[in-house]
Amino acid sequence: MEEKTNRLIANFRIFQRNPNKASENLDLTASIPEDRVLVKLYQLPGFGVNVPREVDLKRARNLATRERLKYLHDNTSVKTIQEAYIQFANHLKNEKTEIFLGKFEEGFENNEVYEGFYAHNPLTRNMMFFRKDSTAVGGYSLHSYMRLNAKKSEQLEADRSIF
Repeated sequence: MEEKTNRLIANFRIFQRNPNKASENLDLTASIPEDRVLVKLYQLPGFGVNVPREVDLKRARNLATRERLKYLHDNTSVKTIQEAYIQFANHLKNEKTEIFLGKFEEGFENNEVYEGFYAHNPLTRNMMFFRKDSTAVGGYSLHSYMRLNAKKSEQLEADRSIF
């Protein structure tokens, strides 16, 4: 529980070993605050999380960010957030999930370029991006998560970028 906001926050240690080049091993720690889960709640079903029926995801998706967060915070149970953390952990520790440094570039969301790392599973096509964040435990926090379409997943796997 985060003291300032009284919201949930999960910290994950993510390790990716490169058997060919030990110098390319990644050992990273990242935070996932509840608000980042909520702002993209409509993406959770792709990660295997059932969103309660009383949460209108279509309505939420069409709200401005501040109103979306308020609506989702008021209507989403702690149990749903905890289930998201469990499924994110499963995604991060899955042997098919590849962890690699990269950029989340303009052309998506707010046209800013963020440096950080991806956690992409080409089989499930699920992707998480953690951006550098000096205020987060370990220096990274969740920026985005989603199930990519097949073309974007292949592009991310090949180019280490989806832009």
